[in-house]
Amino acid sequence: MGLPDLSLDFYALVQGRWLRLFTLVADVEIPVSLDAQGGSRLVPVIGDLSSGVRNVRAENAEILAEDPAQLAALLPTLLDLAAPSLTAG
Repeated sequence: MGLPDLSLDFYALVQGRWLRLFTLVADVEIPVSLDAQGGSRLVPVIGDLSSGVRNVRAENAEILAEDPAQLAALLPTLLDLAAPSLTAG
């Protein structure tokens, strides 16, 4: 069984219409475990998200002048920004 794909589309509002700028696609493996607390409570624990992201690629980026490899390099930064919100709950 392969890793699930994570697909993130990025849009901009241009002249009153939403325009897809590019899509980031990656193979993602999220390290999750359960921690027993107090003998009767299980708490999910999420590990390091950046180590489970592989094969990042940019797609649908024809409208942009940037190199797709530069766009793909954005995903680890985005995960670092989102990780506190994802793990806070």
